[in-house]
Amino acid sequence: MKELAGTALNDDFLRNLWLQRLPAKIQTILSVSSEKLENLAKLADKIAEVRASPFTPNVYAVAGRSEQSFDSPNSPLNELIALRGEIAALSKQVE
Repeated sequence: MKELAGTALNDDFLRNLWLQRLPAKIQTILSVSSEKLENLAKLADKIAEVRASPFTPNVYAVAGRSEQSFDSPNSPLNELIALRGEIAALSKQVE
């Protein structure tokens, strides 16, 4: 872009134009830098390489404790225990 523009465009204008064409996350990182445009281009390439790396681990948030507690009377565990008790009682009646 700089070669095509020659001296017709101000470097700041060219920098802003170039930054707008980058992905949002890369824009955020590079917008705070005061490096020359050539150095920013190299840095943008490196950031893009790292982001595209297949070895970048994904991190997911895990909710603390589920809404349904095992301490509550209607929890699945307590219902299972109650069902086992009912089955045992019915088995004794059949015998």
